Amino acid sequence: MKPKKLKNGDLSYRPKVYIDGKAITKVFRRKSDAIAWKQRVTAERDRNKALGVPNLEDIHFDKLANRWIKSKSHLASNTIRDYKGVVNKYLLPHFKNQKISKISYGQIQHFVSNLSECEETCIGKSRINKIIKVIKMVFSFAVELEHIYKSPADKLNNIKVTAKEIVYWDESEVAKFLSHNRNNYYYDLYLFALSTGLRLGEIVGLKWDCVLFSEGRIVIKRIMTRDGMKDETKGKKDRSVFFSPDALSTLQSRKEKSLSEFVFTKEDNISQVSYEHFTYRVFRKAVEESGVKKIYFKHLRSTFATSFCKRVGDIYVLSGILGHSSVAITQKHYAHLCDSSQREAMQKLSIKQKDSTFLAHQNLLPFKRSFNSIG
Repeated sequence: MKPKKLKNGDLSYRPKVYIDGKAITKVFRRKSDAIAWKQRVTAERDRNKALGVPNLEDIHFDKLANRWIKSKSHLASNTIRDYKGVVNKYLLPHFKNQKISKISYGQIQHFVSNLSECEETCIGKSRINKIIKVIKMVFSFAVELEHIYKSPADKLNNIKVTAKEIVYWDESEVAKFLSHNRNNYYYDLYLFALSTGLRLGEIVGLKWDCVLFSEGRIVIKRIMTRDGMKDETKGKKDRSVFFSPDALSTLQSRKEKSLSEFVFTKEDNISQVSYEHFTYRVFRKAVEESGVKKIYFKHLRSTFATSFCKRVGDIYVLSGILGHSSVAITQKHYAHLCDSSQREAMQKLSIKQKDSTFLAHQNLLPFKRSFNSIG
């Protein structure tokens, strides 16, 4: 540290410490004071960095949470709505007026523990894990914006949740439902859903320009949501689903009498199917009148997936049909259902058999099998 000579002949010392890229300085007459100050400020800077305490703008939690939600505008409307619900209902009442730098891991852990133990809230474990996920994302966002160096939520662990049993109809329930609704205007839609595994939003948003009869497939690139039609899928990627025999016959039948750009319409054969009305009124009534186990429309998708696993057993093909972002998601829910098909397939593989080649076992190729009509 070089001294600087003042006009009156005295020496001065000006130590410099960089914090977040900005230089902080102070003038001292004695070198020892300058050294002591620099050591103290440097130590405090390093300590704050280790603890996650900011040296920049220290904002309140509610302001940060609102900024974080705005940064998620590219996500699906349902996802944003869910995030807002978690922030407004659970996080703001507890952390709203606190500064980010003052919120510790202990406080967050205590908050989560209260959610788990409070009987009045009746919050399920899965919901608590969603709250933990949002907390982690909000504080990680604070780190990105350099309001803190380290997130106090990093050490939070999810609560162990027992895997939910997959809800679906067996073949007899499917047959009973379709038989009872054979004369129902929406019979085609039900059969199509059970034959393709598409989401309701993908079905009611399907237009004829995406039905490629010559190629035997449909292209999923739109989805109907509670907020209206969107020209993108849930996974943000277009995908193709090839026709099953039932799906093909359904599409051919509807094409002959169609008066709309949409494949499936209301009873006037023109108007688009209402997402929420169909879910909560039309389908629910059809299930109740059929006398089968009560399920939601989304469970027609798991019914298809379950049937596919048992008949075909190819988890990778199923993942592509369902439009999952990764095979891991499909495996998590359906892998155990493919065990019987895999066991059956392995019994048919024998190198010692005469004229045996892997390609000779045509019944192992998933698309060599066709689905029998569920109806």
